[in-house]
Amino acid sequence: MWITIILITCLGAFFGINVGDLGGTDALVEELAAEVSEKEVSTPVSYGDLGENISFTLAGLFAGIIFGYFWIFLFGGNMFFVKKERV
Repeated sequence: MWITIILITCLGAFFGINVGDLGGTDALVEELAAEVSEKEVSTPVSYGDLGENISFTLAGLFAGIIFGYFWIFLFGGNMFFVKKERV
């Protein structure tokens, strides 16, 4: 399982470095919406590059905290019970 996670992370880093800006669907959707509505495209809220990175970092942090809190409930077990083996 760890090998799969490491492989996916390495592939993402490889494509990010070598391919460059992978973009997304935002620009495509904005372009199609502008064509259909025949209006000028405007962004309602613009945080810039730094703001976008910070918002995704905070979203990941809070998602990790929530997922970590419910980990025991999702996958079973008792977080207060530590099984000790006798030697």
